[in-house]
Amino acid sequence: MELKREKEGREYCLGCGKRIFGRTDKLFCSNRCRSLYNYRKVRSRSLMKVRVMGLLEKNYEILDTLISQGVRDMELSSLEMMGFRAECVTSFTIRGRLKDVWCYDIRYNMSGGRLFNIRRPLDMLKNLP
Repeated sequence: MELKREKEGREYCLGCGKRIFGRTDKLFCSNRCRSLYNYRKVRSRSLMKVRVMGLLEKNYEILDTLISQGVRDMELSSLEMMGFRAECVTSFTIRGRLKDVWCYDIRYNMSGGRLFNIRRPLDMLKNLP
């Protein structure tokens, strides 16, 4: 709930929405409301981080499974049916129509609704003479 002001200049608590009496710069009606408001704000941020990390982990597991099965390219629609979320990546660069994408240590290219060159570049270094 956000700070609301009526025409008379009255203010309402950010926590519970009740009218605040006293100083004009007060944002909360009590310490309890202030604490609950800040707790909810921090909790929602933490929950968002946990959710994003879960989505990244799911993408990583799917890509890791594909690599272990020797699959190097696949349609995005097929991956989405497995739970893959293309917007959840750790980094990417765009070169022309080609998108070079990373999910932690797994790298792939994406273009036209297709993922290809799914690989672990660090694995390629192990095979060098």
